[in-house]
Amino acid sequence: MKGCEGRASLREEPELRKLIQRILQEIQQRQTLDPHPGVHSAELNSLLEECLKGQPEQIAKRVEAEFHGCGPLDPLIADESVSEIMLQGAESLWVERAGQIFRLQDCFQSDTTFLNFIHRLTQESGLRIDLSRPFVNGWWRGFRVHLAMAPLVNCRYSLTLRRHPESSWSLLELEQKAMLRATEREFLQQLLAQKKNLLFVGPTSAGKTTLLNACLKELDTDCERILCIEDSSELKLPNDLGVKLLTREEGLSDLPGVDQGELARQALRMRPDRIVMGEVRGAEAKDFMLALATGHMGSMGSIHADSAEQALWRLEMLVQMGAPQWSLTAVRRLIGLSLDYIICVRKVGGQRQLTSMHQLASVEDRGILLDPIHLNTH
Repeated sequence: MKGCEGRASLREEPELRKLIQRILQEIQQRQTLDPHPGVHSAELNSLLEECLKGQPEQIAKRVEAEFHGCGPLDPLIADESVSEIMLQGAESLWVERAGQIFRLQDCFQSDTTFLNFIHRLTQESGLRIDLSRPFVNGWWRGFRVHLAMAPLVNCRYSLTLRRHPESSWSLLELEQKAMLRATEREFLQQLLAQKKNLLFVGPTSAGKTTLLNACLKELDTDCERILCIEDSSELKLPNDLGVKLLTREEGLSDLPGVDQGELARQALRMRPDRIVMGEVRGAEAKDFMLALATGHMGSMGSIHADSAEQALWRLEMLVQMGAPQWSLTAVRRLIGLSLDYIICVRKVGGQRQLTSMHQLASVEDRGILLDPIHLNTH
């Protein structure tokens, strides 16, 4: 965790906060002026123009962003080096850049403009959040959105934005970024060509999806039909023959929810060459493992875990969530039939790295045995 950064002058400039408070007071006094978020009325624009006369350009732009834009988030959205934006209420703003977290000194200058921004974001992204649904996930301007509201969080709203690159990196580009070595890249390319089933493992923001997308990019051929199953759209299809299947959450509308397990079952009827699940996190593990065991070679998925061994333990538990009547021996045999290799990633000193690779060797009474892969460097 690092210290503060950003333009301290805007946070510490008393004129900025006073100016915004004066505009808000003027809005309250003008009964005919609707300050509702997202309404860019001519009267509001006229009021802003009147109040900003003679103000420094930096202050004027910042005030306009507070009322019509994203406030302190505007420069962060434009900054490609910012990978994550975390906002706890109006006055606590944090970012992740190059694997390090910083607190910014700029913030929303009032609760009113902060709530207006949240309203604009939910309107633009089509999200609905209220007491009956206090957590929502979605997409907004190239970011994956998670929004939570009080009283389930200790502030009015907690907003997390994760940047989703417009185009994925290739394995060669990840090698150039020092995420993996040349021998590891070549070995992964060999596994993809041999159509081995792969499970990518790592903690949050360690690079699982990044590496999974890079592997998909290696399959840029028009003769393979790849079906990607996801909760949120993060994977990039390598060709037009593939299909992306997305879940539908329960409660978003009168329509019933559709989970990843159902999508995995439907994928089997869509003539897949490879099946890819963005993240295995629940009972859909059973359906995914069954799909892989039916001969769909070259399939891939990811799971949150700190090691290959922990990933197998988690996978066993998740499969049992979908099939509680199965014995642990049957679950392990299914996993042994379904997976060939486990690829582990994590952050080391803020840098995403491929840390280990393991081959599933055999299924024994005490568990699944793994053989670590040791590659010679050259």
